[in-house]
Amino acid sequence: MQAYLTTEEGIYYKSEDVHPFAWHKAAFTELRELEYAAILADVGCGKSALFLYLAVHKYMQGIANAVLLFAPNSVYRQWATQQIEQHCAVPYSICVWGEHSPAKDKRLVAEFTHEACDGLKFLIVNIEAMSHDTYLDLFKDFVASNKTIVCVDEATRIKTHTAKRTVNVVFGLNRTRFIGKRLVDVEMLSVARYILTGSIVTNSPYDLYSLFNFLKINFFNMAFTQFKARYGIERKCQNNAGRIYFKKLTLKEMQEIRKHVSDGCPMDYIALNYGTTLSDILFIVNHPNITLPWKNLDELKTRIQPWSYTVKIEDCFADIPERQYMTLDVDMSETQKKIYASLKRNLYVALGAEEMTVTNKLVLVTRLQQVTGGFVALREMDQPLADLEMRLIVEPNPKYQVLMEDIDNTGEYPVIIFCRYVAEVRYIVEHLRTDLERTVEMIIGDVKMKDREKILADFDKGAVDVIVATPGCLSTGRNLQKSHIIYFYSNDYSADSRLQAEGRIHRAGQKFPCIYKDLVCRGTVDERVIAALKDKKDLIDYMRGDLILDSL
Repeated sequence: MQAYLTTEEGIYYKSEDVHPFAWHKAAFTELRELEYAAILADVGCGKSALFLYLAVHKYMQGIANAVLLFAPNSVYRQWATQQIEQHCAVPYSICVWGEHSPAKDKRLVAEFTHEACDGLKFLIVNIEAMSHDTYLDLFKDFVASNKTIVCVDEATRIKTHTAKRTVNVVFGLNRTRFIGKRLVDVEMLSVARYILTGSIVTNSPYDLYSLFNFLKINFFNMAFTQFKARYGIERKCQNNAGRIYFKKLTLKEMQEIRKHVSDGCPMDYIALNYGTTLSDILFIVNHPNITLPWKNLDELKTRIQPWSYTVKIEDCFADIPERQYMTLDVDMSETQKKIYASLKRNLYVALGAEEMTVTNKLVLVTRLQQVTGGFVALREMDQPLADLEMRLIVEPNPKYQVLMEDIDNTGEYPVIIFCRYVAEVRYIVEHLRTDLERTVEMIIGDVKMKDREKILADFDKGAVDVIVATPGCLSTGRNLQKSHIIYFYSNDYSADSRLQAEGRIHRAGQKFPCIYKDLVCRGTVDERVIAALKDKKDLIDYMRGDLILDSL
């Protein structure tokens, strides 16, 4: 067995270079004997490391010998290439689902399930594989055939209780028996379960139901409709077709209810008129300061507290913030791949093949990069860039989907998004406003300076959640440390532009580590641009004396 280090708390870790933080030790002490737990840590705190410390602990105790880990498409490979290698102090073997053809993946997982391993076995799966039943029995067999810990990273992916993905993760990995829709018997096949996320509630307290149902089926000892009635304030509505549905009361409706009560209107009549309950009317009246349609949240927090550990980023880092870089992997749609390959082939010939000039190479990169962002340029080669018209290739846009889901799962605001192309900015702004129901503003060339100043002032006040901009309009001369997260939807080759954009949040007064996330379509020009920027950054650091290069 390989050498490892231990802390007084019993954490096994690999080296002093990557050692547990103080909060890791405190959380480990609280969670190590639990069969299930929610690790709720802000981005950059190191929740992945804590989970691995706990998994190794259960392995050393003889409780577990395998881990089934679900993670989003953009990060699941990083568990195999980074997190486990850095933080797993015992021998391990890894199988990653989705790296081969479905038939080969199925064969490899079946073999991996039953093979002996001197250490922990990690089966790492893109959570999207649970959106259908095709391979559910395969993953269930892995859980049943080993002493398996099941973990869901970025667990808000299973927050919707009726979604197929959620149903499969919560129920499909266990032995269950239903009569109709009613669960009458369950046998948990895993030895332990964990969820990892930054903000466990991204939209509403209803998100908690499925997350804790995964940790322990029937955790809240009530059906979802009862859960909503207990913690939400809703009204019954009917559409034109006669279908009954429920919607949350708005702030305006709650204000109207308080006014009706103050005017002497009977509360039972108000409840009937608004399609809600008398108890909800009483709650609204007795809590005049509430502005959101939730109730009994202190009780809800108390119920989940013994099985969760929460840490904020400010509790982890007190000094000047560091820079943290993350890559969110994106897989292009089949339509994008065909257009990309065709465009690459045809443009390469049209622009001169082996004798391409620097300018022509940049044209090729530009056109290909537009495709990775979800657009295709409609213009002849001799048309000026100013006349460029860009058309959306496919809906939904894969790169946008990864961006939106990561923002939603992280649940941290405000954020800044940089895009190379105006068409990308406009598309993202339009869709984020609908998908996240947040205040989203854009700063591009045709936004007047006075309007930009108002947007930035509102951003500083917390009235704007997301700014989407082109680097040339926002990358210099602005202090934006109100945010500590920047997404780069697309990059150009300018290292100076990139460093200037990064510097908007990495400056005096910043309280948190600065997190930079690049959205990169795998196997495309996106990877080459990132590699080139890194090379340029290394050279800049070398010239400043911050880095020693082996050679130039």
